[in-house]
Amino acid sequence: MDEKLSFKERFSYSLGSLASNLVWTAIGGFMVIFYTDIAMIPAATVGVLILVSRIFDGFSDIGMGILVDRGKNPKGKARPWLFRMAIPFGAATVLCFNAFPGWSVGARVVYAFITYNLMTTVVYTSVDMPYGVLNAALSQDQYQRSVLNIFRLFMAIVAGVIVNVAVPQLTAAFGGGAQGWRMTFLILGILAAVMFFITYFNTKERVIASTNLSDNVPVKVGVKALLKNKYWVMIVVYAVLSYTSSGLGGMTAFFCREILGDFGLVGTLTIFGVLPMLAGAFVLAPIVKRFGKRNAALFGIAFGIVGGAVMIFAGTNMAMIFVSVALKAFGSACIIGTLFALVADTIEYGEWKSGVRTEGLVYSASSFGGKLGNGLGAAIVSISLSIGGYAAREASGNGPTGQAAAVLNTIRFVYIWIPIILLICMGAIMLFFKLDKEYPAILAELKARGASGVSAAAAEGAGIAAGADPGEGAE
Repeated sequence: MDEKLSFKERFSYSLGSLASNLVWTAIGGFMVIFYTDIAMIPAATVGVLILVSRIFDGFSDIGMGILVDRGKNPKGKARPWLFRMAIPFGAATVLCFNAFPGWSVGARVVYAFITYNLMTTVVYTSVDMPYGVLNAALSQDQYQRSVLNIFRLFMAIVAGVIVNVAVPQLTAAFGGGAQGWRMTFLILGILAAVMFFITYFNTKERVIASTNLSDNVPVKVGVKALLKNKYWVMIVVYAVLSYTSSGLGGMTAFFCREILGDFGLVGTLTIFGVLPMLAGAFVLAPIVKRFGKRNAALFGIAFGIVGGAVMIFAGTNMAMIFVSVALKAFGSACIIGTLFALVADTIEYGEWKSGVRTEGLVYSASSFGGKLGNGLGAAIVSISLSIGGYAAREASGNGPTGQAAAVLNTIRFVYIWIPIILLICMGAIMLFFKLDKEYPAILAELKARGASGVSAAAAEGAGIAAGADPGEGAE
């Protein structure tokens, strides 16, 4: 169960991250500008559409978590979903970035709402949530999980580069407008489907619960167990804040076009952040091994705050902007590279604390936290633009569209200041997250239960599950 995973399996697993992030990065970075300037939907309406959709998304995440937990497929709980949903994922990608500006406003809004929810609420949830569970199912070893997440992070970086560089260029190459966006995302959708198939065929689920009480756990019992899991609660709030910051990335396109004067700079800024992110990904494994995931996350948060501070004073000075992007990119690597491994560890803590192992429910609720945060970020972008008086205009080329001063100030505030505030809040949470130190004792106890056949009830009666946390009160 703790065997070292092969490079082939790690790489194949990471291709799932590349596949999902080709679309998720595009949704976070380009969905708002696509809706406002290509589909010609009012900015305030876009914000409401995205935020309301996240509520539906929450129910689908929980439902998907239950389906995964109760899965009986011999191939595992999570992997089969990658096979089933690969082709629908590609198709939904094309539909989501398909616009009909000649339709009435009402028809455009209805189409956007349906296709956005088809992608995010149904299809993306049915792939990405099981993909997250697969991380915990491949190995129970903390270091192996961290390495898997570093591979996952690396491919997320690659996806970010591909999307942020290719979308402005490909949409223009295909003639711009609705047709340019449609053809661009047809290509990305096909690539994503192929990579999910590769992940499915080259990975294997190994981890099983230490007791037999995790099969068909009633939803009420699973939710009660989650609420007893203090570290899961902390990491969900942390994920909401982190993904809210990620959702604010939708303002990057507006910042580049309206403040810096060139929409194409979205790709330039992304490329400039690649080397720091790669550096972060490569040094993260030894940092995690030496200092733990929590401290690695704090390290990344500190870099992000410093990078944000540099951006405050940068103005339109590209040298300072590049420095800011580099610092934030390095910090982001540490934050993203540890997040899902931290979530995975809360599964063992929850099993130890309550006696039930519900990977699907843990990841579904955590996934909802992430999607809620991303939706909040996108809604903040859209609604703040509307409040600032943004006027949707299809730009001539990649230059600015001549927005009012109030709009420009709004863009600067959302792009620069809000991420700093969110990072400070994330740092405060991590200061109280001490599962790294407690985990070895918890895992040893779980293995002892499995070896001896001790039931959760007997364990709790012995003071194991209900007693004080190992290391509680320790710094």
